[in-house]
Amino acid sequence: MPKLNATMKVVAIDITGGVASAKIETENLTDAAPEILPRLAYKGAKVTEYLSLIKFDDGWKIVSRIYSSEPIPATAHLQGARP
Repeated sequence: MPKLNATMKVVAIDITGGVASAKIETENLTDAAPEILPRLAYKGAKVTEYLSLIKFDDGWKIVSRIYSSEPIPATAHLQGARP
């Protein structure tokens, strides 16, 4: 089974009083062997999440989450990997 290589980026955080929203992007790429990659239509997925948070006495809590994902074509390269 190929291992996944994920990168996550916090794109935006907006805080007003005790509420906040956050946008997070994650790219999951596989490092499948070259002989397997031609059979894969996609090398991974990019997931964009939107989180709503509320600040409670014991800290921030996520109260809702929506997300969207899109496939990354098999021609994409892992960061730092040689083509």
